[in-house]
Amino acid sequence: MLAARELGAGKIIAMSRHASRQQPAREFGATDIVAERDDDGVKMIMELTGRIEPGKVFDLELPLTDVAAAYRAMDDREAIMVLLRP
Repeated sequence: MLAARELGAGKIIAMSRHASRQQPAREFGATDIVAERDDDGVKMIMELTGRIEPGKVFDLELPLTDVAAAYRAMDDREAIMVLLRP
């Protein structure tokens, strides 16, 4: 959030169900808080942004069922970050 704010992001979305975490998120620059999880959270983010772009940091994409392989790939430095899709 701090980096996004410093780089001039107009909208910074934090995801947390806990009020104790939501307040610091706002202090660090979050413009919106999404407390819902799963499909409801995704729906809220879509309403806030109109799109979801995972960014350049994800260099491997796997199905959610391959979560163990995703962690292995990151641990073995075969991937920086893995995007898991349902």
